Amino acid sequence: GILCEPLSRLGADVVGIDPTASAIAVAKTRAERDYEITKNLTYYCCSVEELPNIRSTEVDSGSEKGKGEKPDIRGRVNEIDGVDNDCMSEGEFDCVVASEVAEHVSNLEMFVENIGRVVKPGGSVIFTTINRTISSLVFAKMGAEYIFNIVPRGTHEWNKFIPPEELKGMLTRNGLIPAECYGMFYNILTGLWSSVSGTSLNYYISAFKLSD
Repeated sequence: GILCEPLSRLGADVVGIDPTASAIAVAKTRAERDYEITKNLTYYCCSVEELPNIRSTEVDSGSEKGKGEKPDIRGRVNEIDGVDNDCMSEGEFDCVVASEVAEHVSNLEMFVENIGRVVKPGGSVIFTTINRTISSLVFAKMGAEYIFNIVPRGTHEWNKFIPPEELKGMLTRNGLIPAECYGMFYNILTGLWSSVSGTSLNYYISAFKLSD
């Protein structure tokens, strides 16, 4: 919900996915506390390759049950069906954001391919991830996990970090045209991110899918 909630508050219709049931449970619990985001925010426990085959039966969360009573989104049932595409189809989304995900994926080429499937022609794809450099080994791996304790130890595998040029190649091979690419810097004192010219650590890359 860290990314989905602010996007929802900005007015976007947001679908958040995670293959880990516990993560989805936490996100749904957070969403229950804010009716303004439940109106246009839905979570599914699945991977991106499973997303086009989701059959969803949901309790209507947009109607009021009573004055001052929040809708119950815990009744949503999301199950994977390998045949039907009743809820979502390929090319469904205007924009797909994979934020801090690529560095955890075992088969990144397949992951990019599946993202290309679910974004509609003319739509956008956004990645934020970590470059595979000596700097990222020192700061993003050792520093963040073992010195500053920003994330739990063992969160990252340095060999899964991906250089921008490699990611651009994967995007291009899967029909996604790279656009912007710039570095991101996290200030541990202020807790704020800022854009920088260098991409030796965290970086942002956007791409778009060609229209039919």
